[in-house]
Amino acid sequence: MRYNPPPTWPSPPVGWEPPAGWQPELAWPAAPAGWAFWVPEPGEAVLPPVGFADPTVPAWDPRTVRAAAGPVAAVSEANAAATRRTAWTLFLIGVAAFLLGAGSAILAARSSSGGTVWTGGMIVGALFFWRAFSAYRAVPRAGVRANPMGRVVVVGALVACVAVGATALFEITRPSGRGTVAGSEAVGGCWNDATGKDGSEMLQPVACSSSHDYVISEIVTDSALCAADSEFSVKLEATRFGCLKADR
Repeated sequence: MRYNPPPTWPSPPVGWEPPAGWQPELAWPAAPAGWAFWVPEPGEAVLPPVGFADPTVPAWDPRTVRAAAGPVAAVSEANAAATRRTAWTLFLIGVAAFLLGAGSAILAARSSSGGTVWTGGMIVGALFFWRAFSAYRAVPRAGVRANPMGRVVVVGALVACVAVGATALFEITRPSGRGTVAGSEAVGGCWNDATGKDGSEMLQPVACSSSHDYVISEIVTDSALCAADSEFSVKLEATRFGCLKADR
């Protein structure tokens, strides 16, 4: 930038510019309103005016143009730090929501009463992940580098979310087949009354060491062959039925 004195002031030597703190003579006429005391050199880019932090510094002082980058850079860095904090907050909320949702999915899938709360938590978590990523993308443009330790935390949290999410997906998609309890499909196997996810009544195999309602007294090829004192029969295979007697 080149110093441009008003035409009503004496012409300074070529290349001269007022030092910081310099004041014009009191006898000099006032500069025209809105006079540009600093103009760009030939070929120099014209930047939009930036207000100086100290309003007491006059327009002809060189600090109005040569110290402007300092306050601008400070503001930019502060905005970047605030954006990064926002991204971190959104990311942590997303991790918590996703893990809670996936955890509830696992519990719901393993419960005889079922459950659907998991869907909302995982979806909310994914939305917060996207918002955090969008906010974080603006940080490098401001010249703020990511903290290496922060990247480790992010990668670890994402790995945990993927692992728990995959477990939840497996639990809710695997068939709820019977016979998952060792010995439950043989004579002496234990069963309980239960309620399916659709609210229907069903029989569920359980370990005989726990509380149970029925025990398989015999295995037959047709449920009609069960003894008269059998309360129910459970189909184990196409031509294999277990006759259940009360054992409360």
